[in-house]
Amino acid sequence: MTVALAVELGVAAGVEAGVEAQVQAQAWPDKGGAAAVAHGAGVRLQVRTADTLNLADFQNAVPVLTALAVVNDTALTLHDLTLELRSEPEFVQPRSWHLTSVAAGASYALTDLDVQLDGALLSRLNEAEPAAWQFVLRAASSDAVLATHRCTVELLPRNQWGGLGQWPASVAAFVQPNDPAVDRLLKGAALALQAAGKSGAIDGYTQGLGAGFGPVDGGASATAGLRAATSEF
Repeated sequence: MTVALAVELGVAAGVEAGVEAQVQAQAWPDKGGAAAVAHGAGVRLQVRTADTLNLADFQNAVPVLTALAVVNDTALTLHDLTLELRSEPEFVQPRSWHLTSVAAGASYALTDLDVQLDGALLSRLNEAEPAAWQFVLRAASSDAVLATHRCTVELLPRNQWGGLGQWPASVAAFVQPNDPAVDRLLKGAALALQAAGKSGAIDGYTQGLGAGFGPVDGGASATAGLRAATSEF
């Protein structure tokens, strides 16, 4: 081995050890929420994830990891990095990303944020359960840990909506057109129409816009029929 090569390898090892020492000297907080950031002296991870997850998110392919970046606040360029994702319990399939380099004083935002949720686990939940995302950044050459980040998430049962704060449109996933209550409502509407001397067929959508519409007579008897059919609501 030449002297120049030995010096180069020694410097590289010292750089990696120095970065690792800076990171390990910090206590990484456990923060949850949509924009949690793990802070370190030299290398840190910026992560944005969903606050809650349920089966509807899996079925509708909702993005649940929306931001992931490596921030290098050191004066050294980092090379050949591996960023790993794990979860506890394993509600998301493990995944890893390879980063060629992150320049000194720069950040690298990952764009491929597709992760696969465990639909079977989410479908089995009967009550809310706490869980956690775990991110680990390593130097691929030595497996040394350069940064870690852990954030919490609440796994919801399949019949519980996550609320307005995350993805309001997901409420549509809870519509159940085949629920028995819909049949009772349609029956009540048909009885109300018949009581008013109209056809009880609920087929106005086949007649075209405006066809068949008009005042309904016999309001009292029609209302009574509708109330009788929907009394179980």
